[in-house]
Amino acid sequence: MAEATSRGAGPLFGVNLNNREPLIAPDYQLGDLLDLSEKVEEYGFDSVWVGDSLFSKPRYEPMALMSAISQRTQRVRMGTACLVTSIRNPLFTAMEWATLDVLSGGRTIFGPCMGSAEEGVRREFEALGLPFRDRATLFEEGLAVVNELWRTGTTIFKCT
Repeated sequence: MAEATSRGAGPLFGVNLNNREPLIAPDYQLGDLLDLSEKVEEYGFDSVWVGDSLFSKPRYEPMALMSAISQRTQRVRMGTACLVTSIRNPLFTAMEWATLDVLSGGRTIFGPCMGSAEEGVRREFEALGLPFRDRATLFEEGLAVVNELWRTGTTIFKCT
């Protein structure tokens, strides 16, 4: 993934780590994934990215995984491609991400999304008792809560 840079001319480059691989390939362990994050930094990439899926595409939970990556790296930034915030309680999302940002020394890139229209994502919403048709509203409201909490430390929003 490339992102805009404020350091000067040219793009920044990152590597999307396959955080599904340790769950689906018997010879690939979590430690291998963490070792790869160190190699990404060693080879000069700017960021590492991990995906998110409850069970549509099973994988390690991204914030916990990035917490581990943050302790194995010093410089590389970490992001989600993408974090399905519309199925997460925004109060917990704000707290968990803020904790990750502190643990990493401010090296996070928040990459939220509302979830795609694929059948697996629809099943995730159903399993959580959330109306899939309202995913855009849930996404927007959740981001408003996260933003307000990060900016002011408080919110008056009532989660439904």
